[in-house]
Amino acid sequence: MAPSKSGMKTIKWLISEVTVEPITFLNFMALAYYSVPMQVGIYRVICEEILPGVDCNRLSSNPEYEDKVQRATSIWAQVLIASYLLPALFSDTIMGAVGDMYGRQINILIGIAGMMLSWYSTAVVLSYPGASLIIILAFNFVAGATGFLTIVAISAFAYLADVEPDHENLTVRMVILSMINAVASVIGSLTAAVAIHSLSEAGVILISLILLAFAFFYTLLRIKQIPPTQMRRLVEQRNRKLQNVEPPGQQMEMEMKKRQDGPTEANVHGEQNMPGEKTTCLKQARLVMTTVKKLLLDVYRTYTKPRPGHRRMYVWIASLVYFLQVIVDMGLQQSVLSLYLLRRPFSWTPEEISVFRGISAAINAFGSVVGIVVLKKLLKCGDVTILIIALTSCIVDRIFTGFSTQNWMIYTSVTCGCLSTLLVPTMKSFTAKLVGHDEVGKIFTAFGLGSDLAHLLSAVLLNSIYTATVSFFPGSVFFFGASLSFIGLVLFCFVWFELKRDSSSAACD
Repeated sequence: MAPSKSGMKTIKWLISEVTVEPITFLNFMALAYYSVPMQVGIYRVICEEILPGVDCNRLSSNPEYEDKVQRATSIWAQVLIASYLLPALFSDTIMGAVGDMYGRQINILIGIAGMMLSWYSTAVVLSYPGASLIIILAFNFVAGATGFLTIVAISAFAYLADVEPDHENLTVRMVILSMINAVASVIGSLTAAVAIHSLSEAGVILISLILLAFAFFYTLLRIKQIPPTQMRRLVEQRNRKLQNVEPPGQQMEMEMKKRQDGPTEANVHGEQNMPGEKTTCLKQARLVMTTVKKLLLDVYRTYTKPRPGHRRMYVWIASLVYFLQVIVDMGLQQSVLSLYLLRRPFSWTPEEISVFRGISAAINAFGSVVGIVVLKKLLKCGDVTILIIALTSCIVDRIFTGFSTQNWMIYTSVTCGCLSTLLVPTMKSFTAKLVGHDEVGKIFTAFGLGSDLAHLLSAVLLNSIYTATVSFFPGSVFFFGASLSFIGLVLFCFVWFELKRDSSSAACD
């Protein structure tokens, strides 16, 4: 609870609570500036390449040409996404282990740097007529080795779990973080629509690079590179001090105990390469392989170790549903939805797509507010109940989008799906409660690896479905997404009934 002795003390406490929120805010705002110019720009480049001499701004007047460009763009989307996700599968594994040992800051910095490298290459290609998309492909592959956006998001959530020991507060803070991301998307998308109208595609992408640079320097100055175990100890000590519950002299005793404690995991690994000791490439490779092996073994143990009740099964269910949800969200949002809206009968302009992204983000932010205030605080709904509501909202959204033929129907589908934004943060919070504090980072690392794999699978799977059905029923890909969410709904209904039965049995005992 925030201290109430003075206004200045309260303000100081609030400022101290702000950690990764500005990082994700700037990243999502930058993503809003980057996504539409990138997608529309690549669409234009492909159109000019396969249909020379054709007006690419009026493709809807020729359905045959439009479907040809749509199919080609969908295929290129698969290749471009795979170009950075394949190396990211390996880099996220290594960086997740490093983050658990040494801290989250370095992962966030490297991930942001990789995004800047990839996005800069896109701006270059869109600036020069005739430039090949292979340039983006090559830079994406290099940037994927940095972990890209996934490692930034996962590290931010993991850092939040490091600095927030209370499980209930962690749920609230994760939902608030998602709301902040939604606000960033609103501001970014609406202002990007104005920028798209006034600037070139490369000029708008340049703005996104500036925002990423701000996020990079904020991370450098604000986020501490401290091992998670040590971070939690410092947070608990600070909370006791702020609440004025420390007996006199206890702080000094804790400091003495801290000095007497054995070395942390980061210290142990750091001692392997003391200053002045000759480090060979072979030693570095062995250290990397040892780190990866240890991480995978830790993740395996986290998922297989016996737990009270059915907690192990719940961890598996939550991970599976998270995997399926990433397939749906990433596959539809990354490329398919924009292609769907560029196509007849909608034929939206880049400005209209950007405005739609802003309005839909605002609607989703409102859904997050309703979810956290009404469902969590007023109705006292548990995490599983919120997950069931979020999955239902997601299913309705996908089905309505698949049937849409007019602009108002697209906006209605977003309104129906406004509670789906509660899904990911609540899922992570629910899973974090099932494992120990020292296992949270391993679970989130597994989520990161699963996210990359799901993203890669969605790029191939959903774009392939869209390519095959774009000529006669392009909305079928949204029905497929709804079916994956329905699987998650069934699984969490099962979890809900199991938890109710367990609580009833405990009450009878």
